[in-house]
Amino acid sequence: MVNQHSIKKIASQLNVSISTISAVLNGKTKERRISPILAKKVEDYLKEIKFTPNKIAQNLRKGKSNILGVILENIADPFFAVIARSLEIKANKFGYKILFSSSENNPEIASALLQTYKQYNVDAYIIAPPLGIEDQLNTLINEGKIIIVYDRGLANVPAHNVLVNNFDGVVNATSYLIEKGRKEIALITLNSNQSQMQDRLNGYKKAIKTHQLKSYILKLPYEKNVEVIKPRMLDFLKKYPNIDAILFTTNYLTSNGLHVLKLMNKAIPEDIAVIGYDDNHNFKLYTPSITAVQQPIEEVTDKIIEIIETRTKNKEIDKDFYFATKLIERDSTK
Repeated sequence: MVNQHSIKKIASQLNVSISTISAVLNGKTKERRISPILAKKVEDYLKEIKFTPNKIAQNLRKGKSNILGVILENIADPFFAVIARSLEIKANKFGYKILFSSSENNPEIASALLQTYKQYNVDAYIIAPPLGIEDQLNTLINEGKIIIVYDRGLANVPAHNVLVNNFDGVVNATSYLIEKGRKEIALITLNSNQSQMQDRLNGYKKAIKTHQLKSYILKLPYEKNVEVIKPRMLDFLKKYPNIDAILFTTNYLTSNGLHVLKLMNKAIPEDIAVIGYDDNHNFKLYTPSITAVQQPIEEVTDKIIEIIETRTKNKEIDKDFYFATKLIERDSTK
């Protein structure tokens, strides 16, 4: 990196103005009416000294960086990993590069990442937001920044929302289990106030109430440590041995739950039917294969890129977009 003082020094050595150097660096020699001979003189000298421009400073001057800042919950999670790859492929087609980071659902981490992305003058912020960063997002929106939230929404934040209908997704999944003859259906979910988890919980409650069945709900902390998750699941299933179906609300809860059922020698689907959420490739590889609620990731990422392309051209586009989920039927519910 070379700072502004170095540019001043280069201008002095070539006996030209700083603005001439900047015009050459930014490809604006014709616009600034700089002669081809002078432009070549500057370019040759810059090559000779192996000058590397400060990209961040250039981006700030141009007002466009062709960089997108993406905040995932956890990039190691299969669901978010697929989103990240899909965004990367589509963004590349439009000339964008992406900065990826994980917030771990921690508002302090997310807040620091937003500050870092702002320093890079990213063209858009694409966020699976934890609760607690609403004020910071509103400040960015008031500054004219493009903010797109996915996976979960935030109240009182007028960002672009690219979300799925989690409520209907779980209503349909629970109703499907009932149609299969299951009557003692449990929901294993996260103890979270985030919109997507509340929608999944309320979808389950709606279906259970509609069919006048008993509800069985286990709320677990946001914790990837199996030493915390699995014992709680085991205790819950031992407490309610009559449960004949389980709907898990995340893919990592599904994976841990399957391990617990194996430890309990529960046969799937003979003893307990299983539906997971956020379908992923691994669910096809289990024996039996796992029925799952699939989110339309390609549609979501298509819409995110469309919003960015539209907004960066100063055109209007709707704020909110909602997509339907799809139930992928496999052997775990037969």
